[in-house]
Amino acid sequence: MSVVPFRFTPPGRSPADIFLELWLEAADWTSAQSTHSETPKQAFRDAVDRALTLRNIAEASAALDALRKSIGLSPVQWRGRVLAIMDRIDRAFLAIHPRTLNLAPTDAANIAVQPWLKRLQAWRAHSQGWYAENAGHRLVARGPLTRREREPAAASADSLLDRFAALTVVNRTFADYRTGRISVAQRVYDTSVAYGVDSAPQFGEEKIAFIPVMQTRDEVVLTSTTRHDRAFVQCSPSPEVDAAQRIHDALSAEREIAIAIAPEFSVTSAQATQLKRLLRTSARKLASLVVAGSGETDEQEEGLPWNEAKVLSSTGKTLWAQRKLWPAAVRQKRAIEWGLPDPADGMVYENTASGRELLVVDIDDLGRCVILICQDLVNRPLAPEVVRQFQPDWVISPILDGGLSIGRWAHAAAFAMSYDSRTRFLISCCTGLMAPPRIPLKAPHCGLVVGPCDGDADDEGRLVAGADAAGTPQRAVVTWRNGGPEWTRTALVEWDIA
Repeated sequence: MSVVPFRFTPPGRSPADIFLELWLEAADWTSAQSTHSETPKQAFRDAVDRALTLRNIAEASAALDALRKSIGLSPVQWRGRVLAIMDRIDRAFLAIHPRTLNLAPTDAANIAVQPWLKRLQAWRAHSQGWYAENAGHRLVARGPLTRREREPAAASADSLLDRFAALTVVNRTFADYRTGRISVAQRVYDTSVAYGVDSAPQFGEEKIAFIPVMQTRDEVVLTSTTRHDRAFVQCSPSPEVDAAQRIHDALSAEREIAIAIAPEFSVTSAQATQLKRLLRTSARKLASLVVAGSGETDEQEEGLPWNEAKVLSSTGKTLWAQRKLWPAAVRQKRAIEWGLPDPADGMVYENTASGRELLVVDIDDLGRCVILICQDLVNRPLAPEVVRQFQPDWVISPILDGGLSIGRWAHAAAFAMSYDSRTRFLISCCTGLMAPPRIPLKAPHCGLVVGPCDGDADDEGRLVAGADAAGTPQRAVVTWRNGGPEWTRTALVEWDIA
């Protein structure tokens, strides 16, 4: 007997589609037009609520469409109705938002959820992240998933992105003059045995482990080559470095790690496979999520490998892989410091292909995650716009540099993006290329954690922590909200470095 595979049929036109359509209309308004809209009477708002209590998805959508009629309304009145309908739809979706289920599970259990809303909740998981879409946009759960959202007044001005708590609209692609057109792929993982994904051990107080892997200069292999009359470089750990074992042993020495991160170019494809085996056969869970640094892929494009970071579950399953979008280059001074050929007036370029897709991954009990490998962290406007639209819980950035210091480029890039998000930035670097800091700050770190600029009831604003490697193998652990001495606050000051 043949088995017919289960097919989850699309929900058809739904309140999610209506919200998406109204959002795109409201996005064309000026800020003044939005703030000067006329709030509709209570009877209209009650009618919207009644439409949303209908059980059938088609009936609820038809009732909302009937309320969208603008006949006899002034533009000010019509804009007010649009915002009122969106507000009521957004409130309905709060019942199924991961943030509600994470932060207020008891309240969520007592909320009556209509069948059409349950169907869209299931569709989000099936569709890999969205409730509705058109050719250029998607309607998604507003981030972050495990922390409070930005408040409507966060921008100190009217902002469509900050108006709603449960829903937001994001681009499907981003055009960037540096990287070309980048498409966004989304995925959703629940906490299950099938995926090997676990909740953070200490919810809201996550422990982050940074494992530098390449600990000394002789463990970093930089191979220079010339192509098309330009200098290129490839990076990998030396053959003596067992990256998989070092990561495994470092995590085995710790407890209750939520996210573990290795640096850029520290884990080859073969070592990533070995790490998967070690995680799978470990006697206990070593981390909820392991970002296995990055390394060159076996697959190539026009003779070039990709620089790819693999993200593994606690049981060693590959959840996703992110390829670097914008290969970096090393300028003359740093090239000479690292023993590369002098590029004279040019640069030494990273010898890898460019990725064309950015993954935004929702792990509903851990948060929305985005991987930005090294140079991708400073790819403006792409990186800030992705953070602004998707509001990820975590931006994870494996880098290759002479260490991390508070005040240098990685910290500055993360802090700049923290103005428009509630994102936590996690940046990991090896210790094998560490150089003295160029400005009078602390010595370079192997890890850096940067929090949101604005504080709330749970977190202070502008928090930053540097992580220094210690132990054998080297590792550093930072715990969010623990008030430890490693935490300080980002301060904008003028340095006299003459």
